Amino acid sequence: MQQLRFASAFVLAPVALTTLLTTPMVFSGGWRIWLGFFFLPTLAVTLAHSILLGAPVALALRREKGLTLQRTLLAGAVIGAVPLTLYVMWRGLVVAKGWFGTDYSEFLATGHAVAIELLARGALSVPLALVGAAGAAIWWMLSGASSNNRWRGP
Repeated sequence: MQQLRFASAFVLAPVALTTLLTTPMVFSGGWRIWLGFFFLPTLAVTLAHSILLGAPVALALRREKGLTLQRTLLAGAVIGAVPLTLYVMWRGLVVAKGWFGTDYSEFLATGHAVAIELLARGALSVPLALVGAAGAAIWWMLSGASSNNRWRGP
């Protein structure tokens, strides 16, 4: 029974997180706009993060008997922040004609050095890390890992 609860939390936690994140938007444009433009895309992203990235990390932590709240929150923050942050940085460096050529105009247009621009782009990761940690906290509570502050396995 505990294993079913552990596995189902990877689906239930993204649904709960998506509902918490998008419910205030129902009041701004009606339920059809909310469902099509906010809820379903957010649910797809959170499910992908949970199943493709969160499940292997949780299984590895569970195998090592290290599934504590602190490690779960840290893993959730990393899983929430790293994919999009890396993509945005890669897009700015490689795709935006600045990395392979000599034209660094995208970074130097504001008069700042490349490192400062990369730090500014990295600032995107802070709210994403908070959302990832929130999702990990919801998963931790739903999965049964919260009992005794550690999941002991089957």
